[in-house]
Amino acid sequence: MNIFSRKIAVKLLLAIVVAYGAALVTTIVEWSLYMAPLYLQLAGADDPMAAISHYNLLSFVFFGISVSVFILVFLLLISKRLKYLNYISTKIVAITEVAYIEPLQIKGRDELALLAQNINIMSERIKDEIMKTSEVQQSKHELISAVSHDLKSPLTSIIGYLELTNKSDLSPENQGYIEIAYRKSLNVKHLVNELLEFVKLSDPNFVLNLTPTDLNVLLKQSLGDYLINFQEKNMLLDYEGVENAVTLSDKEKILRVFDNIINNALKYGDDNSSFRVRISADEHINITFTNWASNFNPNNLDRIFDWLYREDKSRSYNPDGSGLGLASAKKIIELHCGTIEAEYNDNCFTIRIMLTYQ
Repeated sequence: MNIFSRKIAVKLLLAIVVAYGAALVTTIVEWSLYMAPLYLQLAGADDPMAAISHYNLLSFVFFGISVSVFILVFLLLISKRLKYLNYISTKIVAITEVAYIEPLQIKGRDELALLAQNINIMSERIKDEIMKTSEVQQSKHELISAVSHDLKSPLTSIIGYLELTNKSDLSPENQGYIEIAYRKSLNVKHLVNELLEFVKLSDPNFVLNLTPTDLNVLLKQSLGDYLINFQEKNMLLDYEGVENAVTLSDKEKILRVFDNIINNALKYGDDNSSFRVRISADEHINITFTNWASNFNPNNLDRIFDWLYREDKSRSYNPDGSGLGLASAKKIIELHCGTIEAEYNDNCFTIRIMLTYQ
């Protein structure tokens, strides 16, 4: 037991002793004024049994009074500290709703006041750390945004010149070089756009453009855009929709989620397999995407929604993989107050999305 606990225990013990003393004094007074005379009258009572019953009844009543005095005095002695302790407890519980708590009022100079001071110091340190983290995060986003914007303009020019050069009469060898440079430039431009999108989604002030959206129609539209890609990989598209899947959502952002998940399945799914999509509507709207991915490492499952994470980093370089697709998808779904999660069983990689009707 530390010093703080010992001091609290000593004060509680003193309160108990004082309350017991008050109860003892009350008992002595009761005995002197009422019980002793009644006890002396028992011997000469005409009805001894009735007198004994009366005596026992009064004994019970006076015992209850003594106990009540003990409890009342004890509560009076500790009530002020109990209120203060309850105040501290209420403020601490509030930390589950906010990042830190406002400074506690310091009342008195006892151990609870010391506890409140220590909590204030801890809360202030947490506040400082949160502010520093927020500033670093904001600086990181500003840096990414600035660099992305700086890259976008020259990239647009480079792509434009490469398009013109690609149409010129060049030797087959030089033509091949131009095509490679052009394709690489498009990949970099795609990465820059995804970086800008991710920074935009991470902005605390970002607001969704919510409109009634039929997710069934939107999902069909997104899948239809990739029919040729599925045919190239000889992947069978297995889709099952539902009629009532209308919710308030940002159509453009949700379409981005679908595109990112479908792209992920095309990049890492097995050739000559299938891609199964299911959408159902009950209390929530549930969407599942399942593809066969025999080369997926289950140990990486918890990281697939991380920023700039790529499943294929240990394999050959994939120029189409930015590591931002599923991270952006997670951001968008969370902005819609939904959930997105992944699982991997028996070589099947599944992403589940749950959205509310709002």
